[in-house]
Parts: sequence; C-alpha cells; structure tokens
Amino acid sequence: MDTHLIFAGVGAGVAFSTTHYLSPHPQNWRLLPSFVMALLLVWIGAKIFFIVNALLSGVNLQHSHSFFLSATFWLGGGGLVFHGALVGLLLALPLFPKQTISPLFIGLSFGHAIGRVGCFIANCCYGKLCSHNYPWCIDGRYPVQLYEALLLLLLGFFLLLQIKSAKIKVIPYLYLFLYSCMRFLLEFLRGDDEIRGMILFFSSAQWFFLILMLVAIALPALTLKRHIK
Repeated sequence: MDTHLIFAGVGAGVAFSTTHYLSPHPQNWRLLPSFVMALLLVWIGAKIFFIVNALLSGVNLQHSHSFFLSATFWLGGGGLVFHGALVGLLLALPLFPKQTISPLFIGLSFGHAIGRVGCFIANCCYGKLCSHNYPWCIDGRYPVQLYEALLLLLLGFFLLLQIKSAKIKVIPYLYLFLYSCMRFLLEFLRGDDEIRGMILFFSSAQWFFLILMLVAIALPALTLKRHIK
C-alpha cells in the first residue's frame, strides 16, 4: 500500500473530523458533500502543481507526457504539491457553509501535520545534508518534514485557542499568513531542489507563499478599511 495514500487518507480523516467537531451542529450535515468536492479539487491542484514544478525543474514534457497523463500518476499517492492542494481548497471554499470555514483551517493544520509524517516515512520532501552530526538531524539530513509537522501541530493548537474567542473570523487569514511564513523559511532546509522548481534564488513554493503572505495581510486590511468608511 502506498505510504503517501495511507497518510493522506488519515490526514484527510483527521481534518474532516476536526472540522465537523468544531462546526455548529446545524451546519454539519452540509459538511460532508462540501468536503468530498474539496478533496477532489485539492487532489487535482496538487497534481497540476507537481507537473508545473517538474517543468520548471527542466523535465522534458515530450518524454514525460505519457506518465503525466497516466492513471498511475493521477491516482497514485506520489506527485503531490501542497501549495497546489491549497489552491484547490481555496477554490472550494464557496462550497462550505461560512460557519465551517474557520474550523476547516484548524482541521487542515492537524491533517497536514499527519501528511508530513507520511512524507518523512516515504523519504520525500527531504531536507539538506547536515554539515555536522547535530542532534536535530536524522540520518545525516535535516528532517524538515518532521519540523513542519511539529510546527503545524503548534499552529493548529494556536488557531484552536482563537476559535474560543471573538477572533474566529480572522482564523483563515492567520492560517494563511503563519503557514506561509513557516513554509517560506522551511524551504531553505529542503534538499530536493531538483524537483521543486527553482525560480532565480527561491523555489516555486517560496514565491507562492511570499505572495500568499502579502495577500493574507492585505485582505483583512482592506476589509477593515471598508468597515471604517
């Protein structure tokens, strides 16, 4: 059984369960169909962005197009890019009842953490070689997948605290900003440059999350400005 698929499935289950538990009960019956449709968009987005990364990394599309069109690629657990999945989720947000969107981002944090553990076990998304035998290195590399899993858990618990306060409406923006900062920095420890799609001095993920970081700041500011007027 594909390790990616197992951990992606468990992560999706945790994300749904968390969202369901934290959502207002009258909205719960609408959550499952929305979540299923969102998973489809998430999967497609993750696969499409993998192809984009491959092209940016110099993969010859003429030689690889048969693989990218195959069921093995589209149904297999490998070849998933998270920022593509995030684009899919953002596109799916109109499908969700408004009251479930903040809980959804909390569930995403916990579910994604499990997915990153799966990355570590499958030895993908690996870190750079360590220059010394540091205690925070494993098998001579920075276990960047586990660093991200830990930070995602912390992010999830931090957002969980916000849902108990009047700050619930800012949870999506908090998630987008804090995760973008986290991911932008963690990318410097990644060792799989050959498949990440480097553009100048940053990876495609870093450019994406740098832009998302700015958007996560700008949107609440614009909303606040309209309310003041």
